[in-house]
Amino acid sequence: MAVTIKDVAKRANVAPSTVSRVISDNPAISDATKEKVRQVMNEMNYRPNVNARNLVSQKANAIGIVIPSENEDFYENPFFLTALRGINDVAVEGGYSILLSIGDGIEERFKHVQQLVFEKRVDGLIFLYANDEDPILKFALKENVPFTIIGSIDRPDIHFVDNNNYQAGKIVANQLTEMGYKKFHILGGNTEFRHITDRERGIRDHIASDIVLTVDNDIGFTMEDGYNTYEKIADLDKDTALIVTDETIADGLILASCRISNTFPIITYRTTGQHAFSFIDDNSYVDLNTVELGVQAMQNLEKQLLNNEIVPEQKFVDVSWVEVSS
Repeated sequence: MAVTIKDVAKRANVAPSTVSRVISDNPAISDATKEKVRQVMNEMNYRPNVNARNLVSQKANAIGIVIPSENEDFYENPFFLTALRGINDVAVEGGYSILLSIGDGIEERFKHVQQLVFEKRVDGLIFLYANDEDPILKFALKENVPFTIIGSIDRPDIHFVDNNNYQAGKIVANQLTEMGYKKFHILGGNTEFRHITDRERGIRDHIASDIVLTVDNDIGFTMEDGYNTYEKIADLDKDTALIVTDETIADGLILASCRISNTFPIITYRTTGQHAFSFIDDNSYVDLNTVELGVQAMQNLEKQLLNNEIVPEQKFVDVSWVEVSS
């Protein structure tokens, strides 16, 4: 027999109306009561459906977007917002709204996603990061929630869309070699992220034996970090090509280089063709085609929502070299 609101209320020792208000996250209910009722709901495996429309259609017509733990990176890094633009374009066309997971830290975000799923406020999820140890991802798998990841993951049973980051490294290596550079310096990037290691591998695999390659990942991820790093790399030989793994860091370097003659070609991976510092930056770059990443992710999720038995799709979106004329 299905668990009802009255069953939950009885075990939680509250009125059924209180359970209803907890489900709707009514601010009149204290946090302590909400926590107690939600714990009972989880223990009794109660799955509320708070939207009257959903009672008929069993659809929320909404997609949950799971953002990275580092919320500041989400707001500062144009990659995430650009991917979100692609997601939104397809979602609006399909009649879906978008809900962002919120909260400081993984625990709060986990609780929020649980709430979205258990209350059937979303039909599926899109993760803006890839981590097979992520508890939210494990939760989605356990609850059979349709989801797509933007990023690569070593699991054949999971849908994902990602850049061809190895190709991105290869393109940089080939282009800089054609330009005559014999020294490459890779700057920035957390090697725990697969896209960073794949790009570096693509570079290493496609440079000649006489090219000197150095790597420095010991910096942060903000524009300020890039700005403060310029003095550190200013001592590099002037015939060195600087490959920056993140455009936010690159923009900090570009700002710093305005103080003196910019003798380094600062090559980076950009989410959009037109960026904030294009008026002072005449360097070529790799276009990550990030809007298309969002488009492909949302299209993949729509397919799952139509047929939850489709074979997992794992797509790679091509990148391209953009030549900027000085």
